[in-house]
Amino acid sequence: MPFGIATLVLTLRHVPESRDSSEGSVDWWGGLLVTIGLVAIAYGLTAASELGWSHPVVLGFLIGSLVPLGAFIWWEARAHSPMMPLELFRSLQFSGANLLTLLLYFAVSAAMFFIPFELIRVRGLSAMQAGAAFLPFTLVMGGLSRWSGGLIQKYGARLPLTVGPIIVALGLALCAVPGVETSYWVGFFPAMIVLGLGMAVSVAPLTTMVMRSAGERHSGVASGVNNAISRVAGMLAVALLGAVAVGEFADSIDERLPRARVPQEVRQTLHAEASKLAEAEPPKWLAQDAKERVTRVLHEAFIQSVRLTMLIAAGLALLSAVCSWLTMPGRAQRGHSTRRFRS
Repeated sequence: MPFGIATLVLTLRHVPESRDSSEGSVDWWGGLLVTIGLVAIAYGLTAASELGWSHPVVLGFLIGSLVPLGAFIWWEARAHSPMMPLELFRSLQFSGANLLTLLLYFAVSAAMFFIPFELIRVRGLSAMQAGAAFLPFTLVMGGLSRWSGGLIQKYGARLPLTVGPIIVALGLALCAVPGVETSYWVGFFPAMIVLGLGMAVSVAPLTTMVMRSAGERHSGVASGVNNAISRVAGMLAVALLGAVAVGEFADSIDERLPRARVPQEVRQTLHAEASKLAEAEPPKWLAQDAKERVTRVLHEAFIQSVRLTMLIAAGLALLSAVCSWLTMPGRAQRGHSTRRFRS
């Protein structure tokens, strides 16, 4: 409560009024159409892990999402006061920065989602301990934020927005290394430090480029669009990589169960449990020694599924680095470039 009051006082005293009376009303139709489209995509991707990609419900939601999303683009091109002015995307830097945001935050969101499950279910940490496991990431980002804010002035946007995602990719690859017996300090602590460093190098220059490339008049809208894209990236990461993880988890269980020497009905039960990922448990009626063997199989299979998602995420982080190299201005331009796509 005191911090909230302090924030209000500082805002009222130091933040200038930025409302543009010419902008018109809120774009309710645009908000409704994009919400319906994204909800349909999220449900379709989530249902795919249980029903399969060829199921009519999955295909119906995924294909059906194209209708409201297409209507959203059509509406935004014609609305008097669009929530996402399409003219902003004529800027190569703005489009590149938002594509970079989508790829990079997709990758990082995968780590934020899957690693706590591994720490809690496989390594036995409490929820509080799993949350504290990300403190090195947060502290490195916060501690280096002031330093990283000056990178774009010194080096231009291209270098930090290429190097930063590469460091993030390395951190995600390190998250794929730990095995069942690896401790947090050996397996995840170094990865958190590297991830924090990579995001520290990336975030401030990325935000600066988004604002600069949109111009002063659209800076608020540009910031909102970029934040929305980062949230959408997180949603897609959980839904899409969740489906990938379920498939890999089921395959890994099938591969490892023969070595666990358990009855056939146990295999069928566990295959049905695959959609639960970290929540999957051995049948309660199993003998203690068999239950321990099955539990290890589940842990190994879950780690394998997390390993695959982390490697995919690392690849997407590298792809975001390529995107930055191709679209961001170098040191000579210092962010003043107004390169646009040709009509």
